[in-house]
Amino acid sequence: MSSKFQLLINCKSREGSEGVAVDVISPATGESIGKVAYGAPADIAEAIETARSGLQSWQAVPAWERGRILKDAAGIIRRDADRIAEMLTLEQGKLLAQARDEVYRAAGFIEWCGGQARRIAGRTVPGRQAGQHIEV
Repeated sequence: MSSKFQLLINCKSREGSEGVAVDVISPATGESIGKVAYGAPADIAEAIETARSGLQSWQAVPAWERGRILKDAAGIIRRDADRIAEMLTLEQGKLLAQARDEVYRAAGFIEWCGGQARRIAGRTVPGRQAGQHIEV
């Protein structure tokens, strides 16, 4: 299995700005199992800026909807668990059963986080400075 993986920035797959790819070496065999696009400093800066603007959009989504999206993501991870586990096994050299368990635990944690949206509670108290509020 030899694949080439691109960067994913702003929901788009692409090569790195320097056009360089690095080998991913299987610790089990010492052989290359694929190549990954190298993220140069310019790519990293773009990814950070995109994440900042994405955070603003995400914060505008109601909490219950964010929870539903996370639960849906957990379902997709479970659906693709075997494929994800195979990739983890190749990349990390761990047993397939361990990789599969890791995938299911990750899906469970993401689902749990999605469920927390229904339990958002707290209060707002005045801060030390005028016009400042603290959410507890």
